[in-house]
Amino acid sequence: MAAITGVALRFLIPWLIGGGGRDNLNMWLNFGLFMEQITLICIGLALFNLIPVTPLDGSHIISSILPNEKARKYDMFMAHNGMFIFLGLIFLGNQILPVIIGPPARFLWRLFTGM
Repeated sequence: MAAITGVALRFLIPWLIGGGGRDNLNMWLNFGLFMEQITLICIGLALFNLIPVTPLDGSHIISSILPNEKARKYDMFMAHNGMFIFLGLIFLGNQILPVIIGPPARFLWRLFTGM
């Protein structure tokens, strides 16, 4: 979804700057802002889901990459402490998440939209 809306933004903005959609310029600008927000939300949710904490998919990815013994230890640790770490991410999200998600989100934003 982020790739689709990002690529649409990549072509929508130059079209607007070039004078396309002059009749309904306000509508197209609002549509562009809407697409921008959708792209940012999709990128943020995708990256958040990849954080390697138990309720999220990132924990399954890490567990499948690790050797068997380390994967078992990781799974045991996450079974006991994963929910606390997840709740810590939720409650301290304003301080922690921009550090974790910010750089990859900016990279994906530039990749998809060219901005």
